[in-house]
Amino acid sequence: ADHAVFTLSSDQVPGVDKLLIGDFNLRWGAGFLQSQNTRRSSLNPTSLTSRILPNIRPHYSTRETDYFHGLAIEKQMNSLNTVMFASKRRTLGQVKDGTFREDTDGIHSADRTYESQSIIDFGFAGIYDWRTLTLYSAVRMNSFEGKSTQYELGAHWQYSGNQLFQIFIDNFNPARNQSIINWYY
Repeated sequence: ADHAVFTLSSDQVPGVDKLLIGDFNLRWGAGFLQSQNTRRSSLNPTSLTSRILPNIRPHYSTRETDYFHGLAIEKQMNSLNTVMFASKRRTLGQVKDGTFREDTDGIHSADRTYESQSIIDFGFAGIYDWRTLTLYSAVRMNSFEGKSTQYELGAHWQYSGNQLFQIFIDNFNPARNQSIINWYY
């Protein structure tokens, strides 16, 4: 086999709510910066109304991409829910026009030349709940995608019954930062 998945998971470690060592997925904030295996289908306002709490979970897929390998910690402290992670994994890909492109189909044909590259990621996300107001923040450092630091900030305010107001700001694509304001009633 050219790919294997291994994860140790515990919710019995003193001082943390969940600890994962090995292969894992995470999601946080509004899902723009990081939302593995639960990517939003679109950016239309109705897809944004559900709040995403930060969480970590073992990577159960045989996919060779879209996961982390390392250490992840989830901790709840009163109204603050946090996730921290550090990851380093090797990936196969090809260099085209001087740019390394990760092989995402998992089929490694013999007629192609593949190179291996390390992807180093680490990050922190926090969500603070105060009555009907939720504040999001996430920061991710990534060595692979040519983006040294990515961030996402957001607020979710449910101010009366079914009415809510949301704002999200991120720099996932440094060429065009995005801001989304959503009023739902």
